[in-house]
Amino acid sequence: MKRMLDLEYINQQDYDTAIQAPITASTYTTQRELYAPYIAEMVRNEIIHLYGEEVAYSAGLKVYTTIKSDLQNTAVSALRNNLHNYAERHSYQVNKAQKQTLKASDKIGDTVPATVLEINKKQLTVQTQEKEVITLYWKDSPWSTKYDPHNEKTQSISSFLDIIQLNDTIRLRKVKAKWRLAQIPQAESAFIALDPNSGAILALSGGYAYFNNKYNRVTQAKRQPGSGFKPIIYTTALEHGYTAASMINDAPILDTNNSTQESEWRPENYSHKFYGPTSIRTALRKSRNLISVRLLRSIGIPAVTKTALRFGFNKEQLPQKLSLALGSGYASPLQMARMYAVFANGGFLITPFFIERIESSTGEILFQAEPLTACTNCVAKNPPQIITPQINFIMNTLLRDVVQRGTATKAKSLQRTDLAGKTGTTNDQKDAWFNGFTPHIVGIAWVGRDNSQSLGRFETGGKAALPLWVDFMRYALKDKAEEELVMPEGISKVLIDTEEGLLAREESPTSTWEYFRTKFVPTQYVPFTPEITNNTTGEEQATPEALF
Repeated sequence: MKRMLDLEYINQQDYDTAIQAPITASTYTTQRELYAPYIAEMVRNEIIHLYGEEVAYSAGLKVYTTIKSDLQNTAVSALRNNLHNYAERHSYQVNKAQKQTLKASDKIGDTVPATVLEINKKQLTVQTQEKEVITLYWKDSPWSTKYDPHNEKTQSISSFLDIIQLNDTIRLRKVKAKWRLAQIPQAESAFIALDPNSGAILALSGGYAYFNNKYNRVTQAKRQPGSGFKPIIYTTALEHGYTAASMINDAPILDTNNSTQESEWRPENYSHKFYGPTSIRTALRKSRNLISVRLLRSIGIPAVTKTALRFGFNKEQLPQKLSLALGSGYASPLQMARMYAVFANGGFLITPFFIERIESSTGEILFQAEPLTACTNCVAKNPPQIITPQINFIMNTLLRDVVQRGTATKAKSLQRTDLAGKTGTTNDQKDAWFNGFTPHIVGIAWVGRDNSQSLGRFETGGKAALPLWVDFMRYALKDKAEEELVMPEGISKVLIDTEEGLLAREESPTSTWEYFRTKFVPTQYVPFTPEITNNTTGEEQATPEALF
C-alpha cells in the first residue's frame, strides 16, 4: 500500500482507510477432489516418458485421466477398511511407534495419532494433534490377544493396560462416526477396476497409504495368482474337447517316471480331502487343485502356456512344470485385470490405459486415447479376439457358478445374478485374491504382505480379499441393471446326469441342465440301473482311482 501511495495510485485517505481495515486474507490451498496418488505417479512417469522432464514440469500440460472420482474414493475406502478388518481379526501388535511423541507422529491412511492422557482397565482418554479429547472404552476394543515381536509370543489381553501405557502415542480411526482404537495394518493390499470393453482404468489403489509406502502393488507387484490362474487351464481344456460335464478323478497324484515334476511334489486340495470323479464345473466352482493338475497333465504344459500367452502373460511368468496348474507363476493385479476382462467382454484382449487426453497450456490437444474397444456386433476394429464366443460363454457360466455356489458365495450379498469370478489363495496363505467381473466392470482385489509372510490360517481369497471387492462393487453397480448371459449360436443346453456326465433319461436328483458346444454334446445316455441287488457274481468292482 505504501508503494501505491508513493506512486500516486492512491491518495492519503485511501491509504489510511486501507491500513485500518482488518486483514481477511487466508492461506489458499487446492481442495483435493479425490485421493489418487498412485495414479498421479503413473501419470507423471508417463508424461516424462512421452515429453521429457523439462516439458513435463514447465510446459503447463493438462492431463485428463480415465479415473472416475466416485469409484476411486470408494476403492480407497474399501481397501483401507478391509485391511483394518483383517488386522482386527489378528493380534494387537506391540510396537515402538507407541513411544514416539505426538508431534513426531503423522496421520497415515485412515489412522490419526493421539496421546494417552488417562488410562485404566476399562477406558482411556486421549488427545489428538487437533486438541480433540476422546474417550475409548475397552468393551469396544476389537482385540483379545497381543503379539510381541521381541519374544514372538501371542498372549491374551483383557484391558487397555495390557497393551498401552500412560503418555503412549496410539492410533485411532473413525468407524461410522465413532472413534476406535486402531493400528497401521501390517498386511498390504491392491485394487484395480477397469472397463472390460475399452480397457480404461476406472479406479486404482496400490496400497494402504501412498505417502507411507510408495510401492504400487497394482503395477509393480509380482505375486503368485494361485487359483486365480485356473480359468486359463479350464479354457485350454474346453478348447481341447473337454466339456463342463467331463468327469475327472479327484484322487492323489501318484509318482511317475518324471521325478523332477512329481516325486517331491504332492499337490493337495485346500481341504486335504479327495472327492473321486468330479465334473469340471464342480471342480472349478470348488477350486479343486488335483483336477487342475490332472487337466494340465492331460492337455500338456505347452498348450496351457500358449493360452496364457494369448491372455497377455509373458513366458517367464509361466513355470514349465505341473505347479503351473495351481498358479505358481507370477502376475500383477493389473495383468489379472486384463486376463479377466477377456471373459467379461466376450473374448477380446484389451489394453488397459489411464490417460484419456493431454492438452497444451493453450488447450491444444496433444494426445487423445483411441482404444480398440471390444464389441461383438460392431463394424469398428476390435481388439484381438482370443477365445471363441462359445468358449467364452461356457467359461462365464462356470465363473458365475463360483459366486452362486462356490468359493465366492459372500458376493451373493449384492443380490445380483451377473457376478462372476475366481478366488485365489497361495501356499500358506501368502496371497489372497478375488478376481471378479460383470459385463460392465472388472475388479481385482489382492491382499498380502510385502515380505511374503503368511496372512495367517484361514485367510483365503474368499475371506481376506473378497470383502474388499464386494464393498467396492456394492457402490459401483448400484445403478447398473443386471445383464443376462446371452447364449451364442453353437451352444446346446441338455439334461445330463451329474454323477456320470452323460445324458440323463429324465429329471432326477442326480440330473441337471448343462451347456455344451453343440458338436461336443454327449451321445450316450446313463445306463438304465435296475433296483440295487447284492453282488453275487464275484466280479471285482472298479475303484475310484481306476476311473482316470
